[in-house]
Amino acid sequence: RYLSLFSGIEACTVAWHALGWHPVAFAEVDAFPSAVLAHHYPHVPNLGDVTKITDEQIAALGPIDVVVGGSPCQDLSVAGKRAGLAGARSSLFHHQARIFDAARAHCGARWLLWENVPGAFSTHGGRDFAVVVGALAGCDVDAPADGWQSEGVVLGPKGLVEWAVLMRNGSEWRSGGAACSLSSTLETGPIAPRYFLSPTACAGILRRAEKRGKELPQALQRALAAVAALEPTPNSTAH
Repeated sequence: RYLSLFSGIEACTVAWHALGWHPVAFAEVDAFPSAVLAHHYPHVPNLGDVTKITDEQIAALGPIDVVVGGSPCQDLSVAGKRAGLAGARSSLFHHQARIFDAARAHCGARWLLWENVPGAFSTHGGRDFAVVVGALAGCDVDAPADGWQSEGVVLGPKGLVEWAVLMRNGSEWRSGGAACSLSSTLETGPIAPRYFLSPTACAGILRRAEKRGKELPQALQRALAAVAALEPTPNSTAH
């Protein structure tokens, strides 16, 4: 049983339904994804704005095993201004942590799954991710002197910290857990063109990064440049 925050159209539920996992509630504010949730999951409540969710609402959900959510990434992304967890959008992580604490206290929740961009490791010299780890572990954590690199953390039920290496094409746990890839979890098939960036959009990202003096990861820069070089047509898409 899991509580999903920043739900969108619920990729987690699509992936986890086959495992027999069940959502006890969602939290989404945008009109379109909220309508999608109401259509597909009419019996699952949508708690709405995470800043307004109370301990009483969480307690009323009953037993919860996992709280999952990808708090807004705009202030953490290398493509943004990098305000980090102090930014108006990415600071919503603190509400995710607060809700998890309530779920842990009232519903027996053991695990928080936080999804975000790789830029979360490097804002403010890695100190933002140290705040994330510290919030979950219940202690102060310092950023490594050489940065977080590609590391994340796994927090056990007693708050003990194990390190994990997050690979770009999957995940490999140092504790010996089985490796997995995103493609083995999500459905595959034709994808609508509207979900791809156009050559014009890719060129715009490159221009804004150059104007702001932001150095994009080389792989991303190459991909954007390759798509931006395509001749713009009404049907052109980036794959």
